[in-house]
Amino acid sequence: PGWGVEPEPGNVRPWKELLDYLFREAKPESRRWFEQWLAYPLQRPGTKLYSAVVMWGLIHGTGKSLVGYTMFRLYGANATEISNQDLGSTFNEWAENKQFVMGDEIAGGDKRNIADRMKSMITQKQLRLNPKHIPSYTVTDCINYYFTSNHPDAFFLEDSDRRFFIHEVKGSPLAGDFYRAYMKWLDGGGAEALFAYLLTLDLSDFEPHGHAPTTASKEEMIESGRSDIGTWVATLRTAPETILKTGETSLSHRKLWTTSELHSLYDPEGRSRVTANGLSRELRRAGFSRVYNGGPVLTHS
Repeated sequence: PGWGVEPEPGNVRPWKELLDYLFREAKPESRRWFEQWLAYPLQRPGTKLYSAVVMWGLIHGTGKSLVGYTMFRLYGANATEISNQDLGSTFNEWAENKQFVMGDEIAGGDKRNIADRMKSMITQKQLRLNPKHIPSYTVTDCINYYFTSNHPDAFFLEDSDRRFFIHEVKGSPLAGDFYRAYMKWLDGGGAEALFAYLLTLDLSDFEPHGHAPTTASKEEMIESGRSDIGTWVATLRTAPETILKTGETSLSHRKLWTTSELHSLYDPEGRSRVTANGLSRELRRAGFSRVYNGGPVLTHS
């Protein structure tokens, strides 16, 4: 149906001040990538980026959602807001004719289930719409996702994730006068000026189907989503000496171990509910390989 506003060059200082605040403790390249991520689908309408953004922070009212609502002005009817419940629902009529979707105040819920669904939602080329009371049908998927949250574990992320850009907003909100002035600017031609600005932003080094940059916030979210056994296996991978030198017999001099040996290090007294098979699955998820595809290995006695 067209854009929400028509581009008109003008003042974008309030927008830049908002990003200056939100990214004040981040690397300059993170802020640049985020702004390019916002601009690319505006310069090339209908582009499906292979990444999603999660802007989170413990403090309410900093402006995380304000970024999304600002983009709503540009997208008009092509944008919408969804909740945590919508991510887990089988009905997705909210996705019809949309290019920009903001998930506000995402809390996580069934994190693994949502994470599995999001993997395909972020990169899929076609979307099967399932509205209530009518048969489902397929459309081209042009949706790019922007999420906000107040939870450090809003999403379950695998160690190898390449789809999510995670940024933590730290500190207290700006003075109320700033947000009031921002809204006055947005209503008084700011949306049109921002549209013109983003349409001319340099995207020469932006890869729309590339991996999202890794940030310290992302590493922390990966860590916070791990189970106890997941954290133990991650330590085994990154600092094996701290694991393999414990117990009665050190295993640090070897490069091959049985799952039973590792399980005895993890749970020497047999008090955990984690079985050797459960440990094996966690090892596989962390990238450890089974020698000879799990076949027998001959050793010297």
